[in-house]
Amino acid sequence: MSYPVQMWKLGSIFIISAIFILTAPCVFCSTCGAHEYPTGPHTCCPMCEAGSYVFRHCEKSNPTVCEQCPTTTFTDEENGLLRCKSCTVCDSKAGLKVRRACSPTSDTLCEPLEGHWCTDPIEDGCLRAVEHTKCSPGQYVKDKGTAYCDTRCETCGYGTVSDGSSTSCRSHTQHDTDMEEHRTKRVASFSVDDCDNVKTGTAIAFVSFIATLIFTWKSGNKQQTGVSSHSCSTP
Repeated sequence: MSYPVQMWKLGSIFIISAIFILTAPCVFCSTCGAHEYPTGPHTCCPMCEAGSYVFRHCEKSNPTVCEQCPTTTFTDEENGLLRCKSCTVCDSKAGLKVRRACSPTSDTLCEPLEGHWCTDPIEDGCLRAVEHTKCSPGQYVKDKGTAYCDTRCETCGYGTVSDGSSTSCRSHTQHDTDMEEHRTKRVASFSVDDCDNVKTGTAIAFVSFIATLIFTWKSGNKQQTGVSSHSCSTP
């Protein structure tokens, strides 16, 4: 048999086999209805409602036995599950807090903590968040951060300055003026309040010093008088 004839026969066999596979009934395919789930090759059971799970499969004369999901678990649609899904935990270490608590029919929804923005958003929620960027000195806040957008910083132009927390930059002249006013207020506060205390303390110290000198002088005179009378007395 020639080579072309062999190839033709093999091709014909392949085509016939493919047609048979595509048109033959699938013995392993599920024939369950829209609200049923398969329990075997040719058996189906009614699904459990959202918020519950399959406690026991149906039998010939008995329907599916369903149980409500325990705490911290849920199912959000009809199902043939043997256990409910675990609720999501909003981890503060991941920058998250609870937006909507878990219920038997819905999972927990998380949102960013204050001062954080979501880096992994999902529908109506967030899986991970990080702190907003802090602008450096010499930059200003162009756009404040939100729950789903980071802070945007811009560099101050020539001759202007910012500490990084302002929404605009100021001229060096204005900055120096503010610093001088701050220094003047501190000096004025000291001259009004603290100087009075210093003067009072100095006066008290001076009076105490004079009193000490007078007391020392009088004590010296008494001691000299006593020694002279004792040494000059006759037996």
